[in-house]
Amino acid sequence: MSQLWTVLRTCPLHQKRQFTGLKLASPDAHAMFLASREGDQVLDAGDQYWLNRHLLDAAFRHATGRGCFRRLDSALDGVLVSDVGKRMQVRAGQRTGGMIRTSMRATEIVMDRVWQLESETFHDVPGFVFAPMTEIVEPSEDPTALHPEVQRQAAGIRTDMDRFSDLEISSLVQHGYGVARKTCRKRPDLFGNDLPTDAPWNPVANNAPRTMHAGPPTGPPTRQKREAAGATVDARILHGSANRRIWSALLDPRDWTSYIYVPILVPIFVLLPWVVRDYYLHNHRINQIVRSLSQGSRDLEHMSRLLKGPVTPWKGVTPQEVPTLDEPDLSGFEILQDMRILDLRNWNPTATGKNDSRSLLYGYRRMKVFKKPEQETHSPFRMLLIATSPQSQVRLPPQQVPGTARMARLESSTPDQTEARWEASFDFDRVPAGEYVDLMVEYFTPGQFLKRGVDSTTLSFEIQGETAEVTRWLLMPKGRDYRSFHIIRYPTGQPEAAETVRIVTEYLADDYTILAYKLLAVPAGYTYELTWYYK
Repeated sequence: MSQLWTVLRTCPLHQKRQFTGLKLASPDAHAMFLASREGDQVLDAGDQYWLNRHLLDAAFRHATGRGCFRRLDSALDGVLVSDVGKRMQVRAGQRTGGMIRTSMRATEIVMDRVWQLESETFHDVPGFVFAPMTEIVEPSEDPTALHPEVQRQAAGIRTDMDRFSDLEISSLVQHGYGVARKTCRKRPDLFGNDLPTDAPWNPVANNAPRTMHAGPPTGPPTRQKREAAGATVDARILHGSANRRIWSALLDPRDWTSYIYVPILVPIFVLLPWVVRDYYLHNHRINQIVRSLSQGSRDLEHMSRLLKGPVTPWKGVTPQEVPTLDEPDLSGFEILQDMRILDLRNWNPTATGKNDSRSLLYGYRRMKVFKKPEQETHSPFRMLLIATSPQSQVRLPPQQVPGTARMARLESSTPDQTEARWEASFDFDRVPAGEYVDLMVEYFTPGQFLKRGVDSTTLSFEIQGETAEVTRWLLMPKGRDYRSFHIIRYPTGQPEAAETVRIVTEYLADDYTILAYKLLAVPAGYTYELTWYYK
């Protein structure tokens, strides 16, 4: 047999003259045979083996009138499937068992579904023979089989995370042997009629359990009763094997592979709680620091409120209308900080947003102003606002220095669009010289001052006076993250002299819904243009 196997695998039978003129049963094999002979083609091992089978079968058929292989295209006559799947059972009155039992139960459900799919797919396929674990071999069918009740209990033995007793090992092996032999006897066309008739192999013969064979009654009645009693005891013991054993069998000396779980379980049950506790304490300290910083900074506190959701529009104060608003005189003041937040989440950056009355943006500005000691005049501090629409709503939150909103209407350079100039005026008469105060303004306004591009938006703003620190926060429109941005500046009224601005700090570099940056030592008399591009 081994010599035939060697010939089929290695010998190029298609080049031998004894096989010339043979007609192969398979058209594909015959075409390969003719093609390989014409050019003395060298076949790979798989094609050589397949073609040799067809050549050998054709030669036998030519000489004897019948072939030598049952199947030409497959080396298998059939597939004997060991079906150990058992339908799931619901048992009442049992504990849930916690996380491990629950996870194992979930695994059982998945494997039960896999078994059902495999059975449905292959059960009726020709050549597949199933030997189910739940099959009972009656004494009349096989006198050497186990006692029927022992067979029923053997089918329920659990095989997950367990060690096996000698009785369980012997029962599983002998019952499987008996079921396989019964299944083979049903298909003599595949397995023939010459099957062994001796007793199944017992792998623990040197330490065998009580007798479990259910052969025909032999000997005196006393012996028969003793054998029946032994089978009953074994069946009762195997009935307990159907219960899952986790902790009692996890680290059993006989099941040495379970000790592999020790280096896994120790970090999970000992180190993991410590790591979780340390992580919680670290985050708690960080959150305390962040809350402390946000309470000490009105900007962070205001941004935190905005991140929870856009501000609901409100009705602003009635502005004081004046004919004109000239450039403010800030010679008696020093600007330490100029922080501005623009919430564009409800603003439409596309061209259709120009005529959308709901396309509004929310603005918040805070300036920290220092009153110089040499200040002797009583002129107010005038803060120019970025809003350019008469429909803008402006309000001044409660603060140390009261303020007044003022507006002057302008002639618009754009048809069908009205424009205005806004400012907030703060009276510093009661502020001692050498003191600094925070000035705050909020407003809702259409985005007339924003220049819409195809995939970009540009914001222009002037610097009123020399400022030590300028900070800008912009929340991008909904669904429009920015891809990149840049800033240029030029002397007001001279855009041809533009130059790139170097950013000192860029915030939230990984969050493209918020554009934020900081500039230091910003000179007066310049117009800054911020342009960002959408993804």
